[in-house]
Amino acid sequence: MKRKILFVLFAGDECRQAHAFWYALGLHAQGHDTRLILEGPATQLLLDLDRPASDLRPLLARVQAEGILVGSCHTASIGCGCTDATSPAVQSANAHAVPLLADMDGHAAIAPFVNDGYEIVVI
Repeated sequence: MKRKILFVLFAGDECRQAHAFWYALGLHAQGHDTRLILEGPATQLLLDLDRPASDLRPLLARVQAEGILVGSCHTASIGCGCTDATSPAVQSANAHAVPLLADMDGHAAIAPFVNDGYEIVVI
């Protein structure tokens, strides 16, 4: 039975981030409808799209290329003390066509996924 799974990646450490990507890619490869949202500290992974030496860049690029990456929380991507214009994560999201999700008072909402039958996994 194929499942619908949304990963909400909050973790700021590389080990959990890599595992979230591997889980999402693995389930996707098995035919499951798999999606991933970057949230909280994990939004800073957007900066890895501009860092060729980043260990996570290939995984993040694969998740994006395979249509698994839904986007990044807009408010979390801005970060403390920044604006859209000065936030490196927002600039990277824009440069790499990663949607900034803001449909819940500037934050990413999961209600549309819940309403569509997705199971939610928070990492």
